[in-house]
Amino acid sequence: MNNPLRLLPTLLLVAISPTIASETHEFSIAKTLYSETCATCHYDGSGSPSAPDLIASSFWQDESPDRLIHIILFGQKGVSKINGKLFNGIMPPMPYLTDEEIATITEYLFHKFAQRKMSVEHTQVARIRQPLPSEEPEATKD
Repeated sequence: MNNPLRLLPTLLLVAISPTIASETHEFSIAKTLYSETCATCHYDGSGSPSAPDLIASSFWQDESPDRLIHIILFGQKGVSKINGKLFNGIMPPMPYLTDEEIATITEYLFHKFAQRKMSVEHTQVARIRQPLPSEEPEATKD
């Protein structure tokens, strides 16, 4: 007699395959965006003399991605203490990236460096993109 439960793994795989394919495609896009926009200074996340280490950053402890989105959009300048190391440089603003691209990069960074899923919607980025007129980006302190 055949055990009907033996087909369960196959049925589950078929049911989730579109989701896996979609996540893999989005991950590929995010990885390309990171390579084209972030890796020039941050390399593989280990940082450089001009850009902080992303691997041990305090961003990944945040419950919200807003601080990271703000820095991607508006950049950062001045002295920052990150992971105990002083940086006095400029992170250029990247307003040319679309809300969707920034959301994708932010999700990728949380996945890659925090090993956790952070859902970021393009509407979140759009909200942060429209700051109050008196707002200035602040230097990050870890």
